[in-house]
Amino acid sequence: METEVTRSEYEVNHMIELSPQVLADYDVIVPDYQPDLLKILQVDANAAVQHFEVQNDRITITGKVDYKILYIPDSATGITSIITSAPFNHIEEHAGAKQGMLCSVLSDVEHVEFSLINSRKVGIKTVVGLDINLVENQSISTITGIEGDDIELKKRVFRTSRRVVDRTCDISVSDTLAVPVGQPSIQSLIKSDVTIRGKDVKVISNKVVTKGELVVCTLYSTENESMPVCTCHEVPFTEILDADGISETQNTHVSFHVQSADFKAAADVDGDLRNITMDVKLGVQISADEVTEAEAVYDAYSTQSDLNLTTSCIELQEMNDYVSGESTVKSAITIPPEFPPLMQVYNVVAKPYINSAAVQGGRVVIDGSIDAYVLYISEREDNLLSNYKEEVPFHMELDCSGGEPGCSVKALCDVTHVSYNITTSGEVEARMIVSADANVFKTSNVDIVTDVEALPLESADDSSIILYYVQKNDSLWEIAKRYHTKISKVQDVNHLEEDAALTSGMQLLIPKS
Repeated sequence: METEVTRSEYEVNHMIELSPQVLADYDVIVPDYQPDLLKILQVDANAAVQHFEVQNDRITITGKVDYKILYIPDSATGITSIITSAPFNHIEEHAGAKQGMLCSVLSDVEHVEFSLINSRKVGIKTVVGLDINLVENQSISTITGIEGDDIELKKRVFRTSRRVVDRTCDISVSDTLAVPVGQPSIQSLIKSDVTIRGKDVKVISNKVVTKGELVVCTLYSTENESMPVCTCHEVPFTEILDADGISETQNTHVSFHVQSADFKAAADVDGDLRNITMDVKLGVQISADEVTEAEAVYDAYSTQSDLNLTTSCIELQEMNDYVSGESTVKSAITIPPEFPPLMQVYNVVAKPYINSAAVQGGRVVIDGSIDAYVLYISEREDNLLSNYKEEVPFHMELDCSGGEPGCSVKALCDVTHVSYNITTSGEVEARMIVSADANVFKTSNVDIVTDVEALPLESADDSSIILYYVQKNDSLWEIAKRYHTKISKVQDVNHLEEDAALTSGMQLLIPKS
């Protein structure tokens, strides 16, 4: 017997997420032109991925860690710094990796330990966390319809995600920053910190428009002042990035990170060192998924023939929702008595971490913590600059329409704004805005019909009506399919409402078609 099937072709994401750690062990030698080390005040580390390549069963990654080491010298007054870099390499073995897969790799410094080996050498151990996301677009063919004699179908509708854009690009931001009027001229730069805030992304056809602001805090020494001086600048940036295939209707995520930053003291028109030249390179990761609603037949029968169904199990990563939001976190940071007393705050750097992200009661619930680093100037001449870290917890709840049991959450967060003031009691009152976005998806194994053959119906019972006793877990579909009749006929004969529940032992009259 002939049957005709209608098919649809879809491309779906097959994602692999890996989170290895890399240990970077590095000895920093003090340059010949700088004084010996007496005491290390702070070691800042920033990791950046420079290159990666997906090969069969492995991903090779190269990157670097930029270090800024603040220290008190033993043969001079004041504070000085060492700025240096160390490479890292990693090979991640994974049997599911294939050449040609789309890939993104992000890095973050998770832990830094340092020790003063001698007056000319510092040993630094750094744990770099890598976030590897591999995506392969796989084609699936589904049967969406079967034409034939009195055929009953069961279909399921699901959402598929197809990765259309996955690329990394750079934004260069250069400027000349002037020392504010009233502040002394620069003798030498000690330290410059860069944070990104006010990020705004707009997607237009094949392009991504990015806007934001770099907040640059610089600590420098002067010729006549014993204490270092700090100054802050805000540098806006706008960049239009090419992203072939991207559109406004897609699920788009754009992340920014500081790839490298170079600062130098420069003379103004009068020849005084009152300018700071900056060259900052931002790394931008763009990914976009096209979400499509697909359908597939997963069960069928005929009242006039015996359908031989071929089924296949496919793994689906359904994108249920994409949510984003922000939360304001406030904390009163008290410098412990064993630390030097606070006189002036140089900068507060906030680094967020997500501890857990899950769907609860129709919301994405994110819990995490912020490492708030307070670098401050004290009144003690033997310890002018100090650094104190406090862990500040945060909690966010984002409304989610696609949350359901069994869903997973992939969340990213960032601190987009930090402000602070010193209270009359000497506390550092910090206000931090945490932004987060999350993909809510569900991975499930789904049986679908991939082929069908109609065979002659062989009936062992010529009765026009059958008395049937409902068994545990029976459904009207299963009963009607077993006896090759229509559900509507069973409902009509037994005077059942469309949503009527079946109970074990119930008697049903089953009419034959």
